Amino acid sequence: MIKKIILGIVTLTLCQTALHAQFTINNPKEKFGFSVSMDGVRNSDYTWNRYLKTDGKMKNGMDVRVNSNISLVSTLIFSLSVSPFYTYSTTYLDTYWNGTPMFDFPKEHHHYGATVSGSMNMMLGSKPITFMATTASNFSQYGYENMSGVFGTMIHITRKPNTYFALGAIYLYGSPLAWSLYPLIIYRHTFNDKWNVSIMELNDYLYYNITPKVKVALGSELVSDLMYFRPEVDNLPKKSLYSLLSERVGFYANWQATEHVTLELSAGENIPIWGRIRESGHRKIYMKLYDEVKPYVQLKAKYSLLRKQTQSTPEKK
Repeated sequence: MIKKIILGIVTLTLCQTALHAQFTINNPKEKFGFSVSMDGVRNSDYTWNRYLKTDGKMKNGMDVRVNSNISLVSTLIFSLSVSPFYTYSTTYLDTYWNGTPMFDFPKEHHHYGATVSGSMNMMLGSKPITFMATTASNFSQYGYENMSGVFGTMIHITRKPNTYFALGAIYLYGSPLAWSLYPLIIYRHTFNDKWNVSIMELNDYLYYNITPKVKVALGSELVSDLMYFRPEVDNLPKKSLYSLLSERVGFYANWQATEHVTLELSAGENIPIWGRIRESGHRKIYMKLYDEVKPYVQLKAKYSLLRKQTQSTPEKK
């Protein structure tokens, strides 16, 4: 029961790459954003299907993720953006059952596509409310795979200079999850010019600002890896999707190198929650992965072009 509750709360990470353009994370002042990250984890043993005891080896190479966000429209009422993305991975699975290879897993994976995100702000009584929609088209080295997306709404309960708190709900479509409706919780608070905290579905971090341009943090972040492949075996679908949900706990450092360029370094432990093989675009589980805890290191560079502020209007109290 506890595991189901945890998975329900953190399930935003399973909306496939639609989350790369999630409006609750994007900076509304950002006109154009571009980021490149590289990370890898050590090799590990794993077991497929707890009862079959099918063993194998996971060989992790370097993962390269390229994400971008282009703001098309950004007003106080309505926003619209498009976010192309690309992921290259060299993760490889050796899978055996009774000493016989089960299926071929490609040594190189390409996952690319684009998301389109929109939001509309209105008033519900005395509280602002935001309606949101994000849809993603997913492709691999084999061609088109599926579409996924998120519809949601959230009420901005507190929007003070130092504190932001919002509650809402989201509905997922085209997702392999067992459920489609989930809660949405966002909380950010600045204690002083040095300390602040950020709690969202994707990550929870306690930040410390060393200087105005350098900050460090301790916390956790949920990540999901997606890889499409075409197994030629009878008990697996022809269009298969391998997905792994993990929680990364550790250290984070951020350096504002220039006005537009930010460099990030994170390291810690990668804790797998679960892995699955499903049919692309469907929910049925064909195989389960039980992996090991292992260390990780990630490097990330981001370019961000912000809108120039011409005039500001004081918020009504």
